[in-house]
Amino acid sequence: AKAGIAPVMPQAQVRLAPSAAGTKPDVDAHARQELERIEATAKPTAIPVHKSYGMTGENKVWCEIEGEDHDALLFKVDLKRDEMRFYHLQLVYEANKDLFVLFTRWGEIGETGMFQRTPAASKEE
Repeated sequence: AKAGIAPVMPQAQVRLAPSAAGTKPDVDAHARQELERIEATAKPTAIPVHKSYGMTGENKVWCEIEGEDHDALLFKVDLKRDEMRFYHLQLVYEANKDLFVLFTRWGEIGETGMFQRTPAASKEE
């Protein structure tokens, strides 16, 4: 290898069984099998409240049903305008105050951005 260039290591090849119709492997069937295998062993983990929230206490992203956390991260990319923005919403439950807070963060991708906390007495508000 030349100085400063790492040698290319061969990657492991995945062998797919040929489809019943002919010689080409059934990539879609293999992908479904892998997805089912991974989902069967995956365990949902709680999404943490973003570090910018900044309030002390027992704060958690609200989750009524396991795996359905009230957390959304949206991206807006417009290459013509050179815009790469994010919008992050979390419904936070502050257990020590029995208070729901809509935590909203927005800004340029790669930055912390700006944020606001909007309190509400119930999650329906």
